[in-house]
This record gives sequence, structure tokens and C-alpha cells, in this order.
Amino acid sequence: MHQALARRPRVLVIGLTAVTFLDSTGLSVLLQAHAAGGQDTTVRVATTGEGLAQRAIALTGLDQLPPVFTGCAAALAADRPR
Repeated sequence: MHQALARRPRVLVIGLTAVTFLDSTGLSVLLQAHAAGGQDTTVRVATTGEGLAQRAIALTGLDQLPPVFTGCAAALAADRPR
């Protein structure tokens, strides 16, 4: 994560589509990534839309900050004009 953020991409998608378990350590990493992105990088999270990882994110309210999308393609396409 730190190496990716050091390059200052416009958007960084953290893909959790293969994650089957997400505890407080993983949730903390998502918050840290969001904070580290600052003004330069929009951090987004991609999940399957169901499962334990998605449930942990939703129960803690982290589905609002950073924004969570179903799948990496949706997270990447969020700002693209249609």
C-alpha cells in the first residue's frame, strides 16, 4: 500500500474480492490508506458485495470512507464519464 501511494496515483483501488476474512487489522489498513491518500489520491475498496469482508466493512461503517464498490471494474469506472 505504501509503495503504491508513494507514486501518487489519482485513484488507488484496494481489491478485496478474494478476501474471505477481514479483522480489525485489515480494517485499520483501509483507514490508513484512506488517510494517506490525502488530497492527491482517491482510495476505493472493491469487494464481492457479500461475504465476511463486506459484512465487517458495513458493520463498522467503513463502507462510506473510503467508498466501497462491488468489483474492481466498478471502482475504477466510478468517475469516468458515460
